[in-house]
Amino acid sequence: MRFVATALARAGLGDAAVDTILMARKVAAEAAFKTLPSGPLALLVTVFTTTGETSESRYAPDLGWSEFCRDLAVTPIPGSGRDILHGVGADAVLAALTDLETRLRSPHPAPDKSGP
Repeated sequence: MRFVATALARAGLGDAAVDTILMARKVAAEAAFKTLPSGPLALLVTVFTTTGETSESRYAPDLGWSEFCRDLAVTPIPGSGRDILHGVGADAVLAALTDLETRLRSPHPAPDKSGP
């Protein structure tokens, strides 16, 4: 497709070249989408939500992520999306991220192979 787009551009057909590139990207995106698993992902996912008056987490505590992830942790942060990066809200975000990093870096216990 890139060869076709280059040839079109050299021929003075810039719009057609752009359309060709956009079509190639669309085809590639559709092919990538078809490779995604159909069920929930088996990944550890942490969703940070706000608890302010306008927070959508009041209506959907997991913001709909449990539909896509089997292992989901929801970490509420006091405040709104506008004020969680300042003052007490920023401290809460930092503490939550530090805790998450600590848990992810901690070694997992080895499975017990001694049997029953």
